Amino acid sequence: MNKYLFILGNNYELSLIEILNYFKKNNITIINKIYSNIFLIIETEEIIKKEIIENFGGVIKFCKFIEETKKINSEKLVNLIKDYNINEKIFFGISIYNFDTNINKIGLQVKNELKRNNISSRFVTSTQKNLSSVVVQKNKLLSNRGFEFVIIEFQNKYLIAKTESVQDFEKYSYFDFGRPNRDSKSGMLPPKLCKIMINISNTKKDRIILDPFCGSGSLIQELILLNYKNIIGTDISDKAIEDTKKNLEWLKDNTEIKINPKIEKKDVRNLDFEKESIDIIITEPYLGPNDFNPKNIKEIMEIKRDIEDLYTEAFKNFKKVLKKGGEVIIVFPIFKNIHNEIKLIHLDLLKNIENIGFYENNFNKEFDLNLKDFVYSRESQNIYREIHKFIKN
Repeated sequence: MNKYLFILGNNYELSLIEILNYFKKNNITIINKIYSNIFLIIETEEIIKKEIIENFGGVIKFCKFIEETKKINSEKLVNLIKDYNINEKIFFGISIYNFDTNINKIGLQVKNELKRNNISSRFVTSTQKNLSSVVVQKNKLLSNRGFEFVIIEFQNKYLIAKTESVQDFEKYSYFDFGRPNRDSKSGMLPPKLCKIMINISNTKKDRIILDPFCGSGSLIQELILLNYKNIIGTDISDKAIEDTKKNLEWLKDNTEIKINPKIEKKDVRNLDFEKESIDIIITEPYLGPNDFNPKNIKEIMEIKRDIEDLYTEAFKNFKKVLKKGGEVIIVFPIFKNIHNEIKLIHLDLLKNIENIGFYENNFNKEFDLNLKDFVYSRESQNIYREIHKFIKN
């Protein structure tokens, strides 16, 4: 049996369902799982390679689980390093989660003990309790002479794992900020969230996927990078269509990928595709203006009603073009209202969507979880993103 540990992103609920759904649709059986708001540990008979992290948007670190113990000491970490029989200088770091201790003291003890065993080493440190992906990647901790030990306190025990790969921060930055056309005014779907939404779908690589609010093409780009073949992007905005086309040309010029999605101007209220021709819809519709006043509840409620009308019309058309059993992975906005205390205003749409002919996927029931919501948010934002998955009856 193989045991692996994932360090989850800030929106850990989304990270969990992303990983579990990815394994399910790729027929990787999970024998057992343990999770918290920091990590997921899985047991499987499959051997999972470190490159798997490239498929995820919500995974910070992918690790091989080593053991659980009641006490952490330098001798234990030294013995784990010695098991690898490396005769050259090694690089090691320690990341701790969910507890406090003097990492530098433990690290120096490890370094001194290695020296006594004639092993030259460099101890990589940080101002934080855990090393970032940047620090891990740039300090040779993922090389064949590198070690990052992840130590988590959980239920009065310590879980120890060795990091195998980390989220590629440089790649995400390049494919996000490197694009020639980015429209911050109309809102941009973060690439990591695009990947999460793709992974919580059950679609295969050759199915027909539609993004009817393609904007500047963020989701379409991630689909291409994940090697999906049949992609359609539409939008009512001439600027959005032009931005998407220019960004996809840039993507072709900067990668070896030759997938050619269809990009067309269409109103979501009139999707004139052949009836029941689309396998899946993955999209972030218009979420409302970014510059609304969070203290003005009247303004928020007016925006909310307009968005609900747009979504209702969209789902009526989704029903026409989706095949039976087809999925809609979609972002709902949650509006922040600030009046004495922060109140979150949700859309009232679930009953309407059910009446149109869809039912919502229950992630908790599907994966035996106990989570409250699936929201992608930052405290500084006035609009949060809530992820839903609907299936056509």
